Amino acid sequence: MIDAPGYGFAQKDEKIVVNWARLLEAYFKESPYLRFAICLIDAYVGMTDSDKQLCYYLQKLGRRSLIVMTKSDKAHLKDMTKNLKDLSEFAKDIRTIEPLVFLTSSKLNS
Repeated sequence: MIDAPGYGFAQKDEKIVVNWARLLEAYFKESPYLRFAICLIDAYVGMTDSDKQLCYYLQKLGRRSLIVMTKSDKAHLKDMTKNLKDLSEFAKDIRTIEPLVFLTSSKLNS
């Protein structure tokens, strides 16, 4: 499992970002253990260009993916509804395990 929080979002030294991207690219291309990827999308922010690039890249490599929208408890209903609609449409265009978007929250009964 790889968790890359802020990948594509955080402001980092360009040299670090390039090295990080090379490491992830090699893993996605070559790992015999990678069965599928779970793409975590912040419900408040929505899908960024780097999120889309990652999903398209995984598809190009023949890797299956699943989209999970996180932090649904922190997003305003209007924003989350729009972001969920956008993600659901995007999920139809790429090879995902499920053409669905799953919502998660860290709060109970959210």
